[in-house]
Amino acid sequence: MASALLASAVVATLEVPAPRFALAGLVLSLTPVVLFIIGSVNPSAIEIAGAILLWVSGAILVRERRSGSTRGW
Repeated sequence: MASALLASAVVATLEVPAPRFALAGLVLSLTPVVLFIIGSVNPSAIEIAGAILLWVSGAILVRERRSGSTRGW
């Protein structure tokens, strides 16, 4: 489940018109500790991956709201 949430964050990031900085932020959030926790049997893995997806989605929504684009609304 954690991998699916991270994959959703990557797909959402790639939907941004200029994903260079968004991808850099996503890669910086995937520290070795995060990858270790997600790779092991740990109940916090889903919570961490969900938080990453939440912040990515929130940043995309704020960016679209500020730019005035209403794609998909």
